[in-house]
Parts: sequence; C-alpha cells; structure tokens
Amino acid sequence: MKDHGIGMSAKRLSKLFDPSQFESTYGTQNEKGTGLGIKLCMSLVHECHGDIWAESEEGVGSTFFVELPLSPATHEKSDLSAEDFQSY
Repeated sequence: MKDHGIGMSAKRLSKLFDPSQFESTYGTQNEKGTGLGIKLCMSLVHECHGDIWAESEEGVGSTFFVELPLSPATHEKSDLSAEDFQSY
C-alpha cells in the first residue's frame, strides 16, 4: 500500500514494527493514530508465515509491503511485486 502522507523519519520507521513500541502520532489531516492497526497487520502476516515491511520518506509518504507464502506447507514465496497490482 502506498500513501502520499507525511511520511516517517528513519528513526520512527525503525520502531514501527517493534511490538513493544506504541506511539501516538498525527497524520496528514491531523488525525490521531495509535499504531494499533500496523501491530494487528504485523501479527496476522507473521501468523501466515509472511513478512511485512515499510519504506518511507518524510514529507513524501510511505509504502507498506506484505509478502505471504503461496503454500502454507512449503512457505514458497511469490515473485510478484507491488507494481504487478497497480491496476487493482
């Protein structure tokens, strides 16, 4: 998922997926966030033996990536990228 919001600093990004970190922040329209949504996504992705990560640039926005195995038995991962789903 890609947004064109306020983005995150490298320091904040490094803490984003740390389960012990919960930090309230304000978004593009000054809405308050708690970080709970990303923690839930992270938990679900890890339960599916996948991986989740983000890239971000302050003032530009963030891109979030999720990679899931094609088969739970083999944990084989797809070669598809975010660009393959741009039209969806």
